[in-house]
Amino acid sequence: MSIHMKRGVAALGVAALTLTTGVLSATAASGEEGAPTVTGLMSALSGDDSIQAIGQGEAGKVVLVTDKAEEELDGAAAEAAAHENVDVFVVPDRFTAFADTDVVGGAGYFAAAPGSDSGGLCSVGFTGWSAEGDPAIISAGHCTDDDNATDAALTVPSGDPAGGGEADNSEVGILHPLGVLGGSQYGGPGNTAGAENDPSSVDIAAYDVTNDELNLLPEVTDWSNTSDLAASTTPVKAVGTASIGDTINRSGRSTQPSSGQVVIEDGWAQISKPGDPSDVRWVHGFGVLGMAATSGDSGGSMVRGETAVGVLSGGGETDTGELMVWGADLQGGLAQLDGYTVALDLDEPALTSPEDGGTVGRGDAITGTGPANGELTITSEGRQDQTVDIDGEGNWTFNAPEELGTYEFSLTATRGFDTSDTVDFSVEVAATGPAITAPENGSTVVGSVSAISGTGEPGAEVTVAGDAEGTTTVNDEGNWSVEVDLGPGEYRVSATQVVDGDESAVTSSSFTVIPDAPVITTPEDGVSYRAATAPTGAEGTGIDDATITVFLNDEEIGETTVDNGEWSVAFEDGLAAGDYTLRAVQTVNEQSNDAGVSFALLEDAAAPGPGDDLPRTGIAAMLPYILGGAALLAAGGAAMEIRRRRGLGDIA
Repeated sequence: MSIHMKRGVAALGVAALTLTTGVLSATAASGEEGAPTVTGLMSALSGDDSIQAIGQGEAGKVVLVTDKAEEELDGAAAEAAAHENVDVFVVPDRFTAFADTDVVGGAGYFAAAPGSDSGGLCSVGFTGWSAEGDPAIISAGHCTDDDNATDAALTVPSGDPAGGGEADNSEVGILHPLGVLGGSQYGGPGNTAGAENDPSSVDIAAYDVTNDELNLLPEVTDWSNTSDLAASTTPVKAVGTASIGDTINRSGRSTQPSSGQVVIEDGWAQISKPGDPSDVRWVHGFGVLGMAATSGDSGGSMVRGETAVGVLSGGGETDTGELMVWGADLQGGLAQLDGYTVALDLDEPALTSPEDGGTVGRGDAITGTGPANGELTITSEGRQDQTVDIDGEGNWTFNAPEELGTYEFSLTATRGFDTSDTVDFSVEVAATGPAITAPENGSTVVGSVSAISGTGEPGAEVTVAGDAEGTTTVNDEGNWSVEVDLGPGEYRVSATQVVDGDESAVTSSSFTVIPDAPVITTPEDGVSYRAATAPTGAEGTGIDDATITVFLNDEEIGETTVDNGEWSVAFEDGLAAGDYTLRAVQTVNEQSNDAGVSFALLEDAAAPGPGDDLPRTGIAAMLPYILGGAALLAAGGAAMEIRRRRGLGDIA
């Protein structure tokens, strides 16, 4: 997030500024005549706003920190930089102090009754919102001393034990006023003892933040930088519950952050009131082993990854000396407060189409992602702000302007009272290329293509180029077409349109035209032949000059060329009885299409070979008459042929 980048600059600034401490009397390390000194540069450059720091460096060198590139320095600064004993560091952004007004989960606070000098020390669980959307912090109810400690103030991190202060809290100091108690409950409703198995027995509190100088962040500190607790944090992106086996991370003012494993989920513990062991309250929550915590960590953050699950309520040692920490269930606790919620770090919106700096057609959709079920606010100079919904899948869309030009947009996502970082992007609204709808890109067309067609801006002039050429005008319905004559082959065509004098981007379509399938006339599909009528080859029709390749039972048996619309390939070795599939492939301009048939030759119809003796059954003398009769029957149109109906298996 951008906020972390800014803090990085601040950290660099402080580190560099420490170089100036106690170096006003330093001398130059170089023996060259006129070598600059820290004291001399302090005086010579006192009026130069580009100088951010001057100090003593290593080996006696002088360090000059500036916000200009070294080659851009002028005057005394340029003269000083030219010397061998001067090191120049460029820090483009002006130094800023660490922000001590940022409020994050895990920070310490002091709570007391109005006007009282005594009170309790607890930890911020999470930043949040009141029902009205005003800033608040969420902590533990027992920190309020049953609603008596109504005033709260942030403590100085370096004085808290987690920040290096004494464990007895003798170094605790007040950093900033925080706010006043907005609501709390420790135990049952009305701060009663509560009851086991009662989900309304909780440990929760909310303080309304009344200090306008404070900046509440939806993050939890890891206490690695006591000068700025917000310098290293974990974002809080959701609120959930703890389950057995979860790793829970805790942050608070007394003990350095630690983690442990959930061993009890959806349970109830009896937590005694601070200072009064006899006052015991039931608290719904979860138990964690392996986590370090102590007094003052109460109310602190308990998170699973980036999900807030609870605030620290109490704990005690097991008989083995291991600490069991009890976390008060966050969702159940918030349900007992009057509309308070945890502040969440929303993901910033992201652009998916077009890309940043890309081109979009006028009025076309601009799409992206953001927090699910949120809202997206779009701002652009000179245009009215627009708000659109982000759906449950985290997707959003809005339409580009109708006017051509380059536009800059700022996007901010909101959900409830939470607001994301703002992101900026630009798009160029341009005349988009006309759509080519036929033939579609990547398609295969059988036969031929007689037109390239598509859609575009009504009235625009469309130009088709590539493997086909032509110009036409888009009609009032947004359609256009250019006549072509494309036979079998591979083609690529492009199209542009001119809208209001501006030529559009190029669109294209690549497609393949294949020839019509050949026709197989012999053998006929689905026929069972006897030997006397079995075909001696394959025959059919096709495209003149096309190549026909014939396969019988997937083995190539011949190739020929279509002549006068006809083709044939002989069965060179004759056919044995059995079932057959025949496929003919027609090829034109390296593009092919095929057709197939299935047929059979009956086994009981196999003809005798030459020279074979017939059985002596007395039929030999009659054979000429039988064959003659067969010929007469054939001449009469009743050929001795049996047809097998496809799929039925009977004899016709």
